[in-house]
Amino acid sequence: MAGAQIAWLNEVLMITTFLAGSQIDIDHVEKILSELKPERIPNNNNSSRAAVALILSKDEECGTSIFFIKRTEDERDPWSGHMAFPGGRVEKSDVNLLDTAIRETFEETGIDLKNGKILGMMGEVQSMRPDIKLIITPFVAVAPQNLDDLDICENDEVDEVVKIPIPKMKKRSRKVKLGGLYQQYSTYQYKGYMIWGLTAWILDQFFSISSLDRVELK
Repeated sequence: MAGAQIAWLNEVLMITTFLAGSQIDIDHVEKILSELKPERIPNNNNSSRAAVALILSKDEECGTSIFFIKRTEDERDPWSGHMAFPGGRVEKSDVNLLDTAIRETFEETGIDLKNGKILGMMGEVQSMRPDIKLIITPFVAVAPQNLDDLDICENDEVDEVVKIPIPKMKKRSRKVKLGGLYQQYSTYQYKGYMIWGLTAWILDQFFSISSLDRVELK
């Protein structure tokens, strides 16, 4: 949230992680998503629409991983330098929101979800910043099987493509001072990467669906 005054407080309310080797039950997630009636946010304030892809990759040693992008540092970008899911705004050429997520994912990472598997759609999220009118539709997908052979690429908007094993992610419930107000936020951390805001909200929703067991560390 570039442009907003943010102060992370030292107080960490709770730390949780996932069991070592945790694997997502793909069939279970696909079944839940097929039965889910995801929240659709009415566009009452002429907001832009965007779509993102939460991409899963299974590994026998590390458990299931999720792909993220680290956005390039750019003062014109309200999410400059942030961790995010691949995706972007709808363009006129897009047939639907899923088409947007597939196109943007390929443009930002080189991952072609047409060769993977789309599991379904989750509930929409909306930016809480008054200066950004944006509604985001998240889709869940499984990466193509030949992903190791792909040329994962970065571009002007993407500084890095990061594959994070779910068992290595630590969730911290923290207090943050944002625009003069104190709020409680979830953050996910892996090595030097921190995931928060809209991306963390989408992760919370996904982990609720996946029913993975958590371990409390604090």
